[in-house]
Amino acid sequence: MVDLTPPPFAFIVVTDQYAGNFERQLCAYMTGCVGDCLVGQECAETHARDGLSPSQNVQNVPDEHGCARPASIWSEDETRGSVAIWLNEEPDFAEMEQWVARARVFGSNPVACGTDRWTPKFRIVSARLVAMQLDVETVAAVPV
Repeated sequence: MVDLTPPPFAFIVVTDQYAGNFERQLCAYMTGCVGDCLVGQECAETHARDGLSPSQNVQNVPDEHGCARPASIWSEDETRGSVAIWLNEEPDFAEMEQWVARARVFGSNPVACGTDRWTPKFRIVSARLVAMQLDVETVAAVPV
């Protein structure tokens, strides 16, 4: 059985492009972390070549097929231009600033960061940390 409980935090990166073209590669370049499918491995290697260690705070979360991933599309509106990076604890502000700086570099030249030539350039619109909460609501009661 796949655990669908959300991790305690997510770092949200809002972009001006559809994030499904690059969410795992962006996460790998920002944090050095990849999921079970190894998408973004080249970007994680670039992270390491830049002298950075992988973040110990990133948590892989299973998708609907059970493949654990450190990031996914975060949909707040119809654009689907946001990336959620799953975190097991609240990062310090300096780490978040480093992630934003690396996201800007990636967005301006994804190919130089380790992606294929089809990955579009994009602009970072905003970034923020959110606390995940699991709301439980009873939708029906069955008499016993």
